[in-house]
Amino acid sequence: MYTALYRAERPETFEQVIGQEHIVRVLRNQVATDTVSHAYLFCGTRGTGKTTVARILAKAVNCTDEDVHGRPCGKCASCQAIKNGTFVDVYEMDAASNRGIDDARDLRDSTGYAPAAGRKKVYIIDEAHMLTQAAFNALLKTLEEPPADVIMILATTDPQKLPQTILSRCQRLDFRRMNHQLLMEHMKGICEKRGINITEGALGVLAANADGSVRDGLSLLEQCLATGEKEITRELALEYLGVASQDFFIDLVNKIINNKVGEALLGINQLIDSGKDTKQLTKDILAHYRNLMLVKYIENPENMLNLSSENVEALRKQSSYMEMGNINQAIMTLAQAINDGRYSTQPRILLELAIVKLSTMDSHFVSEPIKFDAEQKARAVAEAKSATQTPASATKPIVEEEAQEKNVVPNKEDRVILWNRICDRAGQVRKSVGTLRKKADLVEVGENTFTLKADTGATKRRLEEAEQILSEAATMIVGRPLRMKCHINDTPDEDEGDKAMMEALSKMFGDTLNVK
Repeated sequence: MYTALYRAERPETFEQVIGQEHIVRVLRNQVATDTVSHAYLFCGTRGTGKTTVARILAKAVNCTDEDVHGRPCGKCASCQAIKNGTFVDVYEMDAASNRGIDDARDLRDSTGYAPAAGRKKVYIIDEAHMLTQAAFNALLKTLEEPPADVIMILATTDPQKLPQTILSRCQRLDFRRMNHQLLMEHMKGICEKRGINITEGALGVLAANADGSVRDGLSLLEQCLATGEKEITRELALEYLGVASQDFFIDLVNKIINNKVGEALLGINQLIDSGKDTKQLTKDILAHYRNLMLVKYIENPENMLNLSSENVEALRKQSSYMEMGNINQAIMTLAQAINDGRYSTQPRILLELAIVKLSTMDSHFVSEPIKFDAEQKARAVAEAKSATQTPASATKPIVEEEAQEKNVVPNKEDRVILWNRICDRAGQVRKSVGTLRKKADLVEVGENTFTLKADTGATKRRLEEAEQILSEAATMIVGRPLRMKCHINDTPDEDEGDKAMMEALSKMFGDTLNVK
């Protein structure tokens, strides 16, 4: 009969346990010094070895090997019987299906009998947090003062659900998530024993999708081994695990940044049609944004992200074009889609909605965009070339501190695009503000201010009246608080429109008019 890979490779002795050295050290010392506790609480995420270590401890306390430091030996009759599940003094109870008070009473009553074959009777209660309150109450006295030859081991993934009265009666041991590098080495060793060649890229994909669980990692590896291939590559692993390549996520986020909603949705549709799981795809996109966040702050994240140096460099380049607020909003949006998708029969719609939100939200402006639409770029170039150039001799310094402030958007074409986006957003609040885009130019974007130059004094007054709306629009787009400053083309104090009107009136009446 075929045995699943994670069962066939299950550790049988303390030496074979990987990634839980802190727990193995404690238990081996207790077995060697005969100070084993009467009750244990094994906590940790799925697939980290809680039940496996519980069985190994049951072997150790019943092992007949003379060397106490080498227990369990895995060879004696007791060890073999426990391995085969035929040892009468080791009881395993699944609390998820045997959670009532009657089950707890039966277990409690059986502790009154002496061991039949070994030195200790060991009770392993898996998923202990599923027991009812009445069942916990029935076990309290046994946990507090059990018979001398009884050991109780409670295993759970949610220790916070256990009553405090249970927690205080057990010795708690917390199992850690498996380190990616250790898991990769473990899977590589399994493949070598089977004569299978597996690449580092494939191991990285499997370890990343295992999420710290040895059982999940081996189940994924078994899925790849079932193909019958003698060499498992990264591409093969991605194909059979339903995971998209790194290039897909780079391209998808580029489309999202550039507000290409249609192309982003088509890319999602193509991947789903090829057989990729929608929920897994949403998680992978979230993981990509998480990687974009990490490369902003970690100098050498290759090992942490389980990616090649080339992929990390591509991530770093893409991340440099994005503000942290942009990444944060994407992570929160996708996390909400994943949470809602757990209870939805249409997770694809939730993913598509999230992509639309990310593609249409106000992106945080960067001084060197990855890529603009050809039409948008051409319009920006045309507007930049047609803009009126003020002679240097007619330009006066505005304020000394403004002149010294760093212009974070030095490229004129980028400033035109940013100004158009500010006008579009402000126009949604007050339509008349949107009509000012061709009557003023964005000449500078500083750390805390942005400066506009109006063509006339009348335009300057209209801009100042809409200062709050324009400042809020710029703040939302750029991603940090910005305050608007406005001047007309020649000097801050002169009003060309008023001056022209006065000259015309003077010619009509023959006198110089002074209007205060």
